[in-house]
Amino acid sequence: MSHLIQGPGFRSYVDDPAYSQWIKNFLAEGIDLIFEEASLRGPSAAENVAKGKGIEYLDIDPAPSDRHKFGIPEHTSGGGGIDPVHSRDVYEYVTIEAQIKREEVWLQRVRSQKFQNRLVICGIAHGLSFGVKLHSNGFRVQGVY
Repeated sequence: MSHLIQGPGFRSYVDDPAYSQWIKNFLAEGIDLIFEEASLRGPSAAENVAKGKGIEYLDIDPAPSDRHKFGIPEHTSGGGGIDPVHSRDVYEYVTIEAQIKREEVWLQRVRSQKFQNRLVICGIAHGLSFGVKLHSNGFRVQGVY
């Protein structure tokens, strides 16, 4: 998932009405809880859809200002323009150890909830690694990118 379409609180937000409809399509499959990597930047599109449909919602990612409580640095990634004068290409980097710790917090928060079917929304950089964590902890996982 690109964070760009998650909601107005996300950097460089792009309003895409199709995204909310995409989430509603998942809810039609019996989703009873939405987990999201939102870092308290909500309300996100997913949170608004959940509230509108009476579905439980939980932001599983601690806000950057609260990450120190979990031994996670405030900034866990970054990036910028490769050559802003001549190119729109960008680079990004992540601190792997910090990302692992974030995903461990997410896993604890997911495990603490009672649900039948859930939707987990996270950035594409976490899709595979967090999916593997969920799977290795006994959850049935289907990755959608």
